[in-house]
Amino acid sequence: MISLLLALQLVVTDVPLDKLFVPCPGTTDTYRYGAGVCPALPSPAAPVTPPVNAVSKPGVNGALIVLKGAQSGMTIGPARVTAGYRAVEAESGSSLRDSSITGLTAVVERDGIRLRDAQRVTIENFDLRMRAELQTGGNLPEGIAITSGSGIVIRNGTLSGFRMVEVPGKYTNGDGIATEGKSSGTITNVTSSINTDGGYDLKGTWTLDNVTAEANSRNFRFWDSITARTITSANPVQAHIWVNATGPQTIVIDKLIATSTTDAPILRVENDHPVSITIKSCVLDVPAGTEFLFNAGGNRSKFSFGPGCKLP
Repeated sequence: MISLLLALQLVVTDVPLDKLFVPCPGTTDTYRYGAGVCPALPSPAAPVTPPVNAVSKPGVNGALIVLKGAQSGMTIGPARVTAGYRAVEAESGSSLRDSSITGLTAVVERDGIRLRDAQRVTIENFDLRMRAELQTGGNLPEGIAITSGSGIVIRNGTLSGFRMVEVPGKYTNGDGIATEGKSSGTITNVTSSINTDGGYDLKGTWTLDNVTAEANSRNFRFWDSITARTITSANPVQAHIWVNATGPQTIVIDKLIATSTTDAPILRVENDHPVSITIKSCVLDVPAGTEFLFNAGGNRSKFSFGPGCKLP
């Protein structure tokens, strides 16, 4: 009787006996030919994102890390610092080479990142802010401070609120990015705002592109030669671009976008040094009576201004 049923089934289905039950791919299940479907396979698990390293160390200099000696090949971050004197500190005499600081979010008492000697270091994808309470005395605050180095890349980030209490008769510091004279590199896709001195206070040789400064005392403060593609300046207190030459200096800006509700001059030049400034094009939206150029630098400065770089 069983043999007869099998024979009849083989005739009806015209399928060999060993094909009556078909294995389901990826499982140990089977299904009968023509009588069902394999169960759906589970979706692959989503990749697990490692938790961000969260740090809270009020008053600690180097809340995330303190660099000592000669370091290379490091990746610092991603990390979130909710309290600390500085997030990343480098001891005097230390160096950092061929490394990156990435994904750092920090609210600090004084500085976000301080590097002494940085060679081929990338700082990227950051959000650095100072606490609401302003600094006093000699503790000048800076979002990113670099003493020396070359091949430095700073990109894709924001800096805000590095401020000091103003004291009559004393200079008020507080910069978004501050670099010293033995430094060079590129700054791209960065916004620096609400700092009591410079949005970008740059010594050394730097290339800028798609950078924005807003509501700083001096939005851009250049001490040495600068090459810039597009820079945007909004609502400074004292000047959109403040040039403080300490010697021969060349500044070339492809496009300057400046908007303001204040009458701060577009360009202010200090010191009597041979300075060459070229601004190839401008887009300006500032109040009537605003000066484009305030030249306190003597007669050795040379200027070249392109379309749009003129005010009524």
